[in-house]
Amino acid sequence: DDAGIYTHHSAFTLELEQSLQSINPRVAIPYWDYTYDEYIHVDWTDSEIFSDDWFGVASPLDVNHVVTSGRWAYTKVVTRMGNSGDERTHNPYGLLRSPWNTNPMPYLLRSRFVLGAKDGNYRNVPGCKSFSAFFQKTTLAGLLTGINGLLHGPIHIMVGGQWHFEQESLELEALWKSSGLIGMGRG
Repeated sequence: DDAGIYTHHSAFTLELEQSLQSINPRVAIPYWDYTYDEYIHVDWTDSEIFSDDWFGVASPLDVNHVVTSGRWAYTKVVTRMGNSGDERTHNPYGLLRSPWNTNPMPYLLRSRFVLGAKDGNYRNVPGCKSFSAFFQKTTLAGLLTGINGLLHGPIHIMVGGQWHFEQESLELEALWKSSGLIGMGRG
């Protein structure tokens, strides 16, 4: 990421928007000013964008975390196209997800919990004070550290969530620690 964070996200968003506009020229990618929601809401999930008229509830109560109401209810995830052998773009179930995402549920998913911790233990989405602090940096590197990190990263974590962390993973972690192998290819 580093200095590319801004150009990567801008380019990807522009490419997506232009693809959608090739179908309907009136379409535009919505922009979420989460600093505004941090200012007016105690809980970021109260933002208007998480209403049924926009993107649906921020953290569905469905046991599988499926968005079940609003215009995005039960939106299916694209599956492997034809005989594509490119495993980098699909999970083990043939769904268009990261290869390490082993969730077989074929729908749009969302949760505000990360391994049981509400909002990944962040207090709220980044607000104006956080942005102001990084805009005071005297180097581009200092500013980009904020944009690539605390001003942006928590949004992915808080909106996406992570679940199904198995007990075996904790036992494996304990084994790594007791073996003294920490630091040998694993942090």
